[in-house]
Amino acid sequence: MGAVYRGRSRSGREVAVKVVHAQYAEDAVFRTRFRQGIAAARRVEAESGDVFTEILLLDPATGARERVEPAGGGLRGAGTLREGTLWFTTPDGAVTAVSPRTGSVRWRTRTTLEQPGPAAPDPRTHTLYLARPAGRVAALDTREGTLLWETHPRSEGAALAGVTGSAVLPHEGTLVVTTPDGTVFGMDPGHPGREPVPG
Repeated sequence: MGAVYRGRSRSGREVAVKVVHAQYAEDAVFRTRFRQGIAAARRVEAESGDVFTEILLLDPATGARERVEPAGGGLRGAGTLREGTLWFTTPDGAVTAVSPRTGSVRWRTRTTLEQPGPAAPDPRTHTLYLARPAGRVAALDTREGTLLWETHPRSEGAALAGVTGSAVLPHEGTLVVTTPDGTVFGMDPGHPGREPVPG
């Protein structure tokens, strides 16, 4: 039917590029099935990631353990515990805030960031920051999950050997962002549209 190659999208995301033989490309039934296959793959990717079916609370003073079952039976994505909240991010840009004490979902929001790194809350401003491999950054309100802003890509997004993720760190009113291609930059979260300061 054709060949498949590894490539990168304009945003820096690794993608599969399928080159189809002309006889199939002109077939309307084939094109419909091909589009359906892409849609199914995107749904699977959106649902991929680790699934957490319980939260283990550990009292550091006594060693006592308590298991909490998350609401809805399981939480999907990469989990980060910071500032008294479990933050889960998925490859399709969804963010879920969960109470570690009760397992209840506080809010769930979808961003347009693909493959965001770990969630980074700033308790001073009640803002949660995410960064993706191409240096795009998103800010959400930690109390309601409201998307505040998203930036454009700021790096090539090609990974250095052994580096797979991106990170953002709120530090003294500035955001320090790192990407897999070795780019490090600082940005003013009050003015996300300004050009970043190289690190």
